[in-house]
Amino acid sequence: MKRAAMILAGGMALAQGAQAQDLLMFDASTFGNTVLSRNQSALPGAEFEAQIGDYNNEFVSNYGATSVFARTGRPIGRLDILTDKGHAPCTAFLVEGNRLVTNHHCVPGILNNEKLGASAIIAVQLRMGYLRDGIEEGTRMFHVNPAPLETSEALDYSVLQVVGGDANAEFGALELSSVLPSDRDPLWVIGHPMGEAQRISREKCQADSPAVASGRLRHTCDTLPGNSGSPVIDTDLKQVVALHHAGSRAGAVNFAVPMADILRQSKVLKAAVRGDVVLDDIEAERQRLEAEKAALADERARILAEAEAAKAAAAKASAQQADSAAARATAERESLANAALLDALGQAEVSARAVALRAVIDDHPATMAAQAAELALTQLRAPSEADAPAKPAPDASPTRFAALLNTPVPDPGAGPALSPEETEAALSLGRDDYRDIQRTLDALGYGLGEPDGLFGPASRSAVRAFQKENLIEETGYLSANLLDRIADEYNAAPATLDGTYRIFVRRRWDDAYFRRRPDPAYRPGKIETLGSVAIKVENGRTEVLGFQDLSRQKTDAYKDLRVSLDAQGRLKLRSTINFLFGKVRPKVLNLDEPLAKRWATGRAITFEDGEWDEAFHVNIRVLRSD
Repeated sequence: MKRAAMILAGGMALAQGAQAQDLLMFDASTFGNTVLSRNQSALPGAEFEAQIGDYNNEFVSNYGATSVFARTGRPIGRLDILTDKGHAPCTAFLVEGNRLVTNHHCVPGILNNEKLGASAIIAVQLRMGYLRDGIEEGTRMFHVNPAPLETSEALDYSVLQVVGGDANAEFGALELSSVLPSDRDPLWVIGHPMGEAQRISREKCQADSPAVASGRLRHTCDTLPGNSGSPVIDTDLKQVVALHHAGSRAGAVNFAVPMADILRQSKVLKAAVRGDVVLDDIEAERQRLEAEKAALADERARILAEAEAAKAAAAKASAQQADSAAARATAERESLANAALLDALGQAEVSARAVALRAVIDDHPATMAAQAAELALTQLRAPSEADAPAKPAPDASPTRFAALLNTPVPDPGAGPALSPEETEAALSLGRDDYRDIQRTLDALGYGLGEPDGLFGPASRSAVRAFQKENLIEETGYLSANLLDRIADEYNAAPATLDGTYRIFVRRRWDDAYFRRRPDPAYRPGKIETLGSVAIKVENGRTEVLGFQDLSRQKTDAYKDLRVSLDAQGRLKLRSTINFLFGKVRPKVLNLDEPLAKRWATGRAITFEDGEWDEAFHVNIRVLRSD
């Protein structure tokens, strides 16, 4: 190949013979500068290295910032070495761990360069981002520890540690490859020849034939002094396959140390995972998953067959036992009622016992336990209650608790004063009554949530909070006068609160269901938002502003729960909860009627329905947005 001679003004001459890449020496005062002028060189005898034919080394800035050349060159910088004889620039590139790789003959081998005559390295800096010649803007300087982490004169490489900053975070790192280039493989060499802005040699830049000889990669990429430490990059892999370090006397080729040899010796550098190995691993995993999928399909078919067989067997057994089904149902109903009665009679608190007895009567009608609960409830009432005069109805208009306020109350003068507990028991409140009271206290802002009619500790706490707010003795028990106060306060409040609201429909995953059918995504107590509705309330009217569907469509019928909103503002939840037959059980909730009466400023109200879907608990959470 033709060798063209280019002689620099200032006495530079062509190099003769195979040797390490020449180093330039600038005056020590230039150390720390981004822009280095050739007339500042302190070494008049500096020479070119091998230039193959025409000089085909071009600035990387000729290409866009997002080009493959700019992206590949971003982890490559200029290594400035300050000695007692002056300032010498080389090239280095970043690898993982904020480390850099350069030539041994740059650091620490510069001290062995008789031409330079340096006896001490004073400081080392890495200049990154120097892309446009003569322009310092956008560059960064990092200090480098001059003591190598690892070095080899035979392989002409050194690994140095960057200190005083995270260079990898801003400029990334190059990957190293143990692949040996083949004859005529295309290559890139990127560096800072002559200490100038970053350049790339790519035209006619390739592995020679033979590509590797005497332990060195032979390449035809143009280089100049300052290219020492430049990475030789495979254009397909975009990985470093060699470390450029020398030229030949004949000028026909340049030389680089194969990265495979460096990686084989190094204890700190690691090769990147080869793409073909990754593809092999991916293919093996794909085949494994395909086999697992086929096995699961077989297992599903077996389970479905067993389910069909079990269904047929159950139908046959059901037909055989039809005559005794009614008797068994009656026995089970009586058993449940008896258990509830025993729990009710075990309540130590009189009012709680009365509520529980009323629940037995309401929940288990037409049972012997319900009859016993009615008798026990009658005996539980105060002895003087039957003779007590009825309390006259208030003069005001009928209130929310008009029926309760007319309940006979014992005359205080007719016998000993009743305790708060006995006073409440004398009201003979049923579960529906307690549920109505809970709903009213919740609407007034005492935080009860969904009413259940049982009036347990949370309800007692709400009563005490109301009593404290209204300067009433904090007993936690109800009386006719207290019910009157609660009703008055409720009726004095506006029926609706105008404003804009957002309603979130959420699903809480049920533990029992997932014990039967484990799911990898399941975790206890997980709540998934299915959808939201924006509505506006004005003068007691509800207007639907918009609906957002947030649910995730699933192929598993047990998980397929969808939320929709029709033109009349009716929110619909629909789920196919029967896995085998895909039957649909819809649940329709009308937003217009029950919610508006219970909204309170700055509070969230939750309505939960756990019976609608045996697999999930679904609730609606209402938040006021303005």
